[in-house]
Amino acid sequence: MGAGIIMSQIVSHLAPQVPLLGMYVIGGFLAIVFWHRSPRSALLVLVACLLCLFDSIAFAGLYAAIPRVLKAESVGGPGSLRLIYMGFGVVAALIKAVAWGLMLAAVFSKRNETMPVDPYLHQAP
Repeated sequence: MGAGIIMSQIVSHLAPQVPLLGMYVIGGFLAIVFWHRSPRSALLVLVACLLCLFDSIAFAGLYAAIPRVLKAESVGGPGSLRLIYMGFGVVAALIKAVAWGLMLAAVFSKRNETMPVDPYLHQAP
Protein backbone atom coordinates (compact mmCIF):
# COMPACT_ATOMS: atom_id res chain seq x y z
CA MET A 1 0.00 0.00 0.00
CA GLY A 2 2.81 2.43 0.85
CA ALA A 3 4.56 1.87 -2.47
CA GLY A 4 1.34 2.66 -4.34
CA ILE A 5 0.97 5.94 -2.48
CA ILE A 6 4.59 6.85 -3.20
CA MET A 7 4.17 6.02 -6.89
CA SER A 8 1.03 8.15 -7.13
CA GLN A 9 2.90 11.05 -5.49
CA ILE A 10 5.79 10.63 -7.94
CA VAL A 11 3.40 10.61 -10.89
CA SER A 12 1.53 13.66 -9.57
CA HIS A 13 4.86 15.45 -9.10
CA LEU A 14 6.10 14.54 -12.60
CA ALA A 15 2.80 15.10 -14.47
CA PRO A 16 3.11 18.90 -14.68
CA GLN A 17 6.73 18.48 -15.77
CA VAL A 18 5.90 16.38 -18.85
CA PRO A 19 6.76 19.21 -21.29
CA LEU A 20 10.17 19.67 -19.66
CA LEU A 21 10.82 15.94 -19.47
CA GLY A 22 9.92 15.72 -23.15
CA MET A 23 12.38 18.49 -23.99
CA TYR A 24 15.14 16.70 -22.07
CA VAL A 25 14.47 13.52 -24.07
CA ILE A 26 14.22 15.39 -27.39
CA GLY A 27 17.39 17.35 -26.59
CA GLY A 28 19.29 14.15 -25.84
CA PHE A 29 17.96 12.54 -29.02
CA LEU A 30 18.98 15.57 -31.12
CA ALA A 31 22.43 15.55 -29.53
CA ILE A 32 22.87 11.95 -30.66
CA VAL A 33 21.50 12.67 -34.15
CA PHE A 34 23.81 15.67 -34.69
CA TRP A 35 26.83 14.10 -32.97
CA HIS A 36 28.74 13.92 -36.27
CA ARG A 37 28.50 17.69 -36.79
CA SER A 38 30.02 18.73 -33.50
CA PRO A 39 30.86 15.91 -31.10
CA ARG A 40 31.95 18.13 -28.20
CA SER A 41 28.82 20.28 -28.25
CA ALA A 42 26.61 17.23 -28.69
CA LEU A 43 28.26 15.51 -25.73
CA LEU A 44 27.74 18.57 -23.53
CA VAL A 45 24.07 18.81 -24.53
CA LEU A 46 23.55 15.07 -24.00
CA VAL A 47 25.09 15.15 -20.52
CA ALA A 48 23.09 18.27 -19.62
CA CYS A 49 19.81 16.67 -20.76
CA LEU A 50 20.57 13.47 -18.87
CA LEU A 51 21.41 15.46 -15.73
CA CYS A 52 18.13 17.36 -15.93
CA LEU A 53 16.17 14.18 -16.56
CA PHE A 54 17.88 12.43 -13.64
CA ASP A 55 17.32 15.46 -11.42
CA SER A 56 13.60 15.63 -12.15
CA ILE A 57 12.90 11.92 -11.72
CA ALA A 58 15.22 11.25 -8.77
CA PHE A 59 14.08 14.21 -6.72
CA ALA A 60 10.40 13.44 -7.41
CA GLY A 61 11.07 10.03 -5.88
CA LEU A 62 12.97 11.46 -2.95
CA TYR A 63 10.35 14.08 -2.17
CA ALA A 64 7.67 11.38 -2.20
CA ALA A 65 9.57 8.77 -0.19
CA ILE A 66 11.35 10.77 2.51
CA PRO A 67 8.28 11.61 4.63
CA ARG A 68 7.26 7.93 4.66
CA VAL A 69 10.78 6.81 5.59
CA LEU A 70 11.02 9.35 8.40
CA LYS A 71 7.59 8.35 9.71
CA ALA A 72 8.44 4.64 9.54
CA GLU A 73 11.71 5.20 11.38
CA SER A 74 10.11 7.62 13.86
CA VAL A 75 12.89 10.09 13.19
CA GLY A 76 12.52 13.84 13.24
CA GLY A 77 9.53 16.08 12.97
CA PRO A 78 8.31 18.82 10.67
CA GLY A 79 11.42 20.89 11.35
CA SER A 80 13.79 18.16 10.25
CA LEU A 81 11.66 17.46 7.17
CA ARG A 82 11.87 21.14 6.25
CA LEU A 83 15.67 21.03 6.55
CA ILE A 84 15.86 17.86 4.47
CA TYR A 85 13.70 19.39 1.74
CA MET A 86 15.81 22.54 1.80
CA GLY A 87 18.97 20.46 1.40
CA PHE A 88 17.42 18.53 -1.48
CA GLY A 89 16.38 21.82 -3.06
CA VAL A 90 19.95 23.12 -2.90
CA VAL A 91 21.33 19.91 -4.42
CA ALA A 92 18.68 19.95 -7.17
CA ALA A 93 19.47 23.59 -7.95
CA LEU A 94 23.20 22.80 -8.15
CA ILE A 95 22.53 19.94 -10.54
CA LYS A 96 20.38 22.18 -12.74
CA ALA A 97 23.04 24.93 -12.61
CA VAL A 98 25.70 22.46 -13.77
CA ALA A 99 23.38 21.29 -16.57
CA TRP A 100 22.77 24.87 -17.70
CA GLY A 101 26.50 25.54 -17.57
CA LEU A 102 27.03 22.58 -19.87
CA MET A 103 24.35 23.91 -22.22
CA LEU A 104 26.03 27.31 -22.33
CA ALA A 105 29.39 25.68 -22.93
CA ALA A 106 27.85 23.70 -25.79
CA VAL A 107 26.36 26.81 -27.37
CA PHE A 108 29.49 28.92 -27.11
CA SER A 109 32.18 26.26 -27.57
CA LYS A 110 34.49 26.44 -30.55
CA ARG A 111 33.52 24.15 -33.38
CA ASN A 112 36.05 22.58 -35.70
CA GLU A 113 33.82 22.29 -38.71
CA THR A 114 33.62 25.04 -41.28
CA MET A 115 30.33 26.15 -42.71
CA PRO A 116 30.10 26.37 -46.49
CA VAL A 117 30.29 29.94 -47.71
CA ASP A 118 28.16 31.19 -50.56
CA PRO A 119 30.65 32.78 -52.99
CA TYR A 120 28.02 35.21 -54.32
CA LEU A 121 27.22 36.69 -50.93
CA HIS A 122 30.78 37.00 -49.59
CA GLN A 123 32.73 38.55 -52.45
CA ALA A 124 35.25 41.30 -51.93
CA PRO A 125 33.98 44.67 -53.21
